[in-house]
Amino acid sequence: MSRERRILSRSQAGLLACLGAVLAMVLVAWLLIAPMRGRAIALQKEVDAGVARNDQALDRIRRISALQHEVAALESSLALETNQYVLRPVLGSYPVQRDLYRLAADTSFKIALIREVGAKETPTAIKAPAGRGAARPAARTAKATPPSAFARYTVEVAGEGTYADVYALIERLEQENPYCAVTDLSIRGLPASPERHRVTLTLEWPVLAPPPEAAPPARR
Repeated sequence: MSRERRILSRSQAGLLACLGAVLAMVLVAWLLIAPMRGRAIALQKEVDAGVARNDQALDRIRRISALQHEVAALESSLALETNQYVLRPVLGSYPVQRDLYRLAADTSFKIALIREVGAKETPTAIKAPAGRGAARPAARTAKATPPSAFARYTVEVAGEGTYADVYALIERLEQENPYCAVTDLSIRGLPASPERHRVTLTLEWPVLAPPPEAAPPARR
């Protein structure tokens, strides 16, 4: 009996040792491996978020590059249009008069007088934001309105011609400069010549506006 008890006690001790080892491994896994795994998952989420932010930043950089190319193309197109169709501030409007006489010479319209009205400021309007800030004082709105880069050079042309002559002159003006506008037209009949009429045209060309005045220095 004593030998059997010794054998049982040894086997029980072995079982207890195995159970103790298993419990120790479970405790190690619970106390060390599980937190490390959770930390690894959290770090992976942070890495994924960083990669996503990096991808968004790269996409924005690509968009900025594309926008820069578009801006450069628009600036080139604007420079071409400006050099071709926009008048430069000069003494008198010799280019305007030259073009008017040249274009009228292709028709039977006889120019009697070209009167320069001069440059007028081009109005710019900015929509007020909706909501509480919609109603603002006029002074603040005026300060926020940017100056226009182009003005309107106005010329009045008086002459005589038929309806066909007037139409042909206006058509040639628009073909010569698509930004030229007829803002007023007055036609009165001539008793001595029913087919011809006394015509007054008010024309506007785009012209470069003078640079904005520099703001006065702030008082200290």
